[in-house]
Amino acid sequence: NPNVHSYRGIVTTHSVQNTQLSRIKGRASEYYFAYRFYEWSDSENLQLIEPDLDRGWDFMIEATGKRIQVKRFNPVGKKRSKVNSVKLRRSRASPRRGTTCNNNYDIQSFDYLVVHDVRDNNLIIADVAECFNADGSCKANASVYPTVRSKGLTHLGWEVFR
Repeated sequence: NPNVHSYRGIVTTHSVQNTQLSRIKGRASEYYFAYRFYEWSDSENLQLIEPDLDRGWDFMIEATGKRIQVKRFNPVGKKRSKVNSVKLRRSRASPRRGTTCNNNYDIQSFDYLVVHDVRDNNLIIADVAECFNADGSCKANASVYPTVRSKGLTHLGWEVFR
């Protein structure tokens, strides 16, 4: 039953961002990243592992332990103020916080953020440090591309995964 929260009972909040369709689109972006990762990889040692539960990362590289969080970016239809940003909040339930939506990541949640721009299938690989403020708190969102007010995410390239 989708209205029953596994550890808090009945869920009374609803997030448009947490619909089944958006979850399927998010999974498509994750699998697109995996496809491109294996296309790039030339080593049997670079295997991706997926967690059974939502751990705050989508893939881990088995040999190195590097954790990767994939976010889908589609500016089409967004409000003008959010057209260049990707949301950095968790959308699913968190037993740690006892809430059903908008949970913050912490600095140990993942090592790299991968943003999938669905307009051109561009993948941007950024360091986790770009997702957090100086005090260690998670930003609400991050600018994907450079603007007058932001430098955007720095694309590190695939070699960071070796």
